[in-house]
Parts: sequence; C-alpha cells; structure tokens
Amino acid sequence: MGTLLIIGFYKYDYLRKTFYFIKVITLFLVVALLCALIFEFNILWELSFRRVLMLSALLDYCYFDFFHDNYIYWSNSFMSRFISYPYEISPDFLIGRDYFNRPLMNANVGIISDGYKNAGYWGIGINIAVVAIIISFFNSLRISPKFFGLFLLFLFSLLNSSLTTILLTHGGFLMVLIAAFLLKDTELKLI
Repeated sequence: MGTLLIIGFYKYDYLRKTFYFIKVITLFLVVALLCALIFEFNILWELSFRRVLMLSALLDYCYFDFFHDNYIYWSNSFMSRFISYPYEISPDFLIGRDYFNRPLMNANVGIISDGYKNAGYWGIGINIAVVAIIISFFNSLRISPKFFGLFLLFLFSLLNSSLTTILLTHGGFLMVLIAAFLLKDTELKLI
C-alpha cells in the first residue's frame, strides 16, 4: 500500500494531490460502510474507520489510565541499559491483556500515549518537540511535492507507533538521511 501511495503522489501539484487524496479516502470509507451494511463484510470498515479513529482514542484512554503516575521512562527502549523495565511483557501486550483480556493483542498507539507512558506530560512534550523538529527540518529542505507520499507515510506512522520505533525500525532515521542528501532542493528542479 505504501508503494502505491508513493507512486500515486509523485504526479500532480500539492493542491491536486490533496483533492485526490480526500476524494479517494472518502470513496474508500463509503465503499467500506456499504460493504458492512449491505453484505455484512466488516473488514474494510474495521481496518479503516474504526482502527484509525475509534480504536486509537480508546487505546489512548487505556494507556493514560494504566500509566498514570506509573511511567516507564523508556525502559523498554533505548534506556533499557540504565533503567529496569518493571513488567514481564511489553506495554502494547500489557494493555491488550489487562484492558481487553487478550494477551496476544498488540495494542500499539501513537506518539501521544507513547510519550505519556514513558514520562507523563513531559514525555508527550518531548515526543511533540522531536516530531516538530523533524517536520521543520523536512520543511527547510525545499523538497519537491512529488515526494509527498513518503512524508504522508511518516505522518501516518505517528498514529500507530512509538516515536523510537518509527525512527529506528520504520525507517525514520533513513528517511531523514534520504531527505537531507537526496531530496534536498528538488522543489525547483522537479516541478
């Protein structure tokens, strides 16, 4: 899906891309809703509307409830050498087990809940600041709108993954390097 998104966004200017993106998303949601209502085929609806909008909000509440005054300070990530992680399973599976009674449920969330579980409101601020710096950096590079699909994938990752996961295993650092060394100043060259 990501490859199709990147190829689809390579053509056209920014305004036309935005228009087509909204049109395609709306069409997909209507088709998913009709499939759910008429044919009782709920998979598209579950994966689109409910997963992106409804489940994310519910999981945010679960993380805020569970980790209230019980922060883990990135002990399950890059700080594991310095801080002992207090649980036997990862936070994603911990929330799935304790809130949904499904031990194999990977209840992953975005950067807001990730920041909160790590350091409370300070963690949220740190995550937002890091993302703001990265986006400002991308914006300063004068990258052609033809590569908007790459950055849209990065933004969607922020909804469902922790910031350290995005940067380390989802290609976030690689994207920063590619943007800095290969895509810089392409705005005027590729219009």
